[in-house]
Amino acid sequence: MEILITDTQLYEALREKVGKEQAELIVSNIKSRVKVEVESQTKGLATNERVAQLETALVREFNNKLLVYSVGTVVATVISLVVLAQYFLN
Repeated sequence: MEILITDTQLYEALREKVGKEQAELIVSNIKSRVKVEVESQTKGLATNERVAQLETALVREFNNKLLVYSVGTVVATVISLVVLAQYFLN
């Protein structure tokens, strides 16, 4: 069962029962605990900025590998053409 209540609503409900100061302390304590728990639960999650950085790094790495492959293919083709030319010219 899920109960949705704002901190203001909680404060107002508590203030009537325990007084202003005690209600402020309780709400403040709950907000602090929730904040700590949320930070703890989300600590390992990637931010949008980190995902973008990783995407950029992956694209850069892919482009580097593609360049090496392309240069290698061109070099192999040139060598093959030179060898074939020498074979047919001799």
